[in-house]
Amino acid sequence: MFDFEAMLREPKIYFCVGEEEKNLFSRFEKFLRMDGKIVYVKAMKAVYSDAPLIFNKEYYLNAMTALRTAGTYSLKFFGNSPEDSLIGIENILRNVKEIILNPGINLLFEKFKGKPAVVVATGPSLNKNKHLLKGIEDKALIVAADASLKVLMEMGVKPNLVTSLERFPMIIPLFEGFDREEVEDIYLAGCPVINQGVYEAYAGPRVIVYRDYGHFRWLQVDRGIVDAKHSSGNMAFKVAEVLGCDPIILIGQDLAYGRDGKTHALGNVYGEAQDEYLGEQYSGRVYEV
Repeated sequence: MFDFEAMLREPKIYFCVGEEEKNLFSRFEKFLRMDGKIVYVKAMKAVYSDAPLIFNKEYYLNAMTALRTAGTYSLKFFGNSPEDSLIGIENILRNVKEIILNPGINLLFEKFKGKPAVVVATGPSLNKNKHLLKGIEDKALIVAADASLKVLMEMGVKPNLVTSLERFPMIIPLFEGFDREEVEDIYLAGCPVINQGVYEAYAGPRVIVYRDYGHFRWLQVDRGIVDAKHSSGNMAFKVAEVLGCDPIILIGQDLAYGRDGKTHALGNVYGEAQDEYLGEQYSGRVYEV
């Protein structure tokens, strides 16, 4: 009685058919980030018919819940601080020279396919597990979050890459105090929204890593986009992922307080008791050490 061809061909209509309930949140979250749909999230409303609810009421109610949850999560990730966004843009413009003169992470996409990677963050479990890093430099790629760099260097372990993405000067001390010879083979995989002082403080080589922000598309200088979230620990994980590493082994990426209430490992520049949230999903193999 009705011709639905026009609706089926409409590019603005997105079909989610046969998806398992456990995957709905991630599917909706990715959908909301496509083409700037996040700006409409508060105007969205679920529309349903009686037939699906009769057929599988629990599934469709959970689907609507997943959509609302994905919208809330997406808004939190998107942020609501114009000042913070302007700081990021200002930092990008100050770092244009770094962007132009240094290679991008896109040159390394899938270059380490099938090679193990160890992602090192500064959660409290790093205290008991960091000894496992000694002697594996030739066996696995070591990708460290910025706050773990000094912890590793003090114990004689050199990561291959160290990630950084915070916009404020408070991260500069994480990179200070190294001679060029000490870090000549440790690449700063920084997102150029970081403060210019980080590049000035760090004596080692750089590789440019873009996050999935429109700012970097405006530049029209391709350096490779990594879907990193809120933390340098997550960024380290996502860098290992785009390089093709498998398995990815996590050390110090606790996502929780230690039994003694500490949030960070001994030797962290800003102490062992801080507030931090890290989290992300990964489709490959992940091992918690």
